[in-house]
Amino acid sequence: MLTDFNEMTEALVGCDGDKLNNLVNAALAADVPAGDILNQGLITGMDIVGDHMERGDLQLNQACAIR
Repeated sequence: MLTDFNEMTEALVGCDGDKLNNLVNAALAADVPAGDILNQGLITGMDIVGDHMERGDLQLNQACAIR
């Protein structure tokens, strides 16, 4: 199984908590190192969310309202 880190990033930015959870769990089950998941998928997404917040496109309450 090839892990699609871009899909993780998109799920995080899109606040799709269920999809993100499934992708992370699938990657862990496929023995993808947690550091890779963090660095290549999650932190990239958090950087994008942070950029949106800096520009005022996203408020903290919106970022925390992950489904």
